[in-house]
Amino acid sequence: MLFLRTAAGGFVDAATIVRLCAETDRWVAICDDDREVALAAYYNAPGRLKELQHLFAPSGHLVEA
Repeated sequence: MLFLRTAAGGFVDAATIVRLCAETDRWVAICDDDREVALAAYYNAPGRLKELQHLFAPSGHLVEA
C-alpha cells in the first residue's frame, strides 16, 4: 500500500488515484470517486511521483488509469 500526503496534512491511498493533474504550483490527484485532492508540496520536486508512472503516457502527458 502506498499513501501520499495531501496539502491539508492527511493521506490519500495511491490505489484510488486515476489521474494526476499538474497545476501551477502543485499536483492534484483525481480519485476514482471523482474527488480532487491537492498533494503536499513535497511532490513538486522532479522524480517524487515516480511510483505513479502508470498515470503518465510515454510522451509525458497525463493519462487515465
